[in-house]
Amino acid sequence: MDVAGNTLEDVLEIDFEVSDREPFEKRLNPGWNLVSLPGEPADSSIGSVFGPGVEVRTVYTYDPVVPGGWMVAVRETLDSDWQGDLTEITGSRGYWVLSDAIQDWEVSIPRLAGGAAGTGTPIQPPVIPLYAGWNLIPVTDISGDGESRDPISADVYLQNLDDGLDLARVLGFNTIMNQWFTVLDKQMGSPGDLEIGSGYWVFVREAASLVPSGIASDNGDGD
Repeated sequence: MDVAGNTLEDVLEIDFEVSDREPFEKRLNPGWNLVSLPGEPADSSIGSVFGPGVEVRTVYTYDPVVPGGWMVAVRETLDSDWQGDLTEITGSRGYWVLSDAIQDWEVSIPRLAGGAAGTGTPIQPPVIPLYAGWNLIPVTDISGDGESRDPISADVYLQNLDDGLDLARVLGFNTIMNQWFTVLDKQMGSPGDLEIGSGYWVFVREAASLVPSGIASDNGDGD
């Protein structure tokens, strides 16, 4: 009965099915891959993100506030435990991943949740701190619908940095060609796209906060 006194005389039954989100899938090529996750993984421990079935034995990331900058994790065999000061893989960094083979790397990444669960507090949208100099950043997919290699305009993704910040350069890395490429260079005027699943080096002249924006578009090749 509702507040107006209306009564539902028949039992109302509704059947529905909740489908889990498909894992994020990224193609790794033999050699060094510059990668990132488009969101926070369900389990961020490196042993979960790079389990025994993933043919990777060395992972690096760069943190400007850590002495020396670099953090690393290594394992002797695919069944060995990871060793090193890099213990978590998150959606807030880019990573250098040394792959032993061509393989499809899968990671469970829930969508960015709205509101709060139970008595918890609402989840804040991602903000990525940048420090003066080089930063290794991810490509964050706010919508949750993007797939590996889907492009997001670099100008749009980095839009909030244009206000009073001298953004010098954005570099990506092609594993197959073993070659660097310039995505965005304000002085050279070379706009481009960032790809979901890839990591990028960004050089800024002063500290700032990157607020990812933009919607990924389908790359059209099914990857």
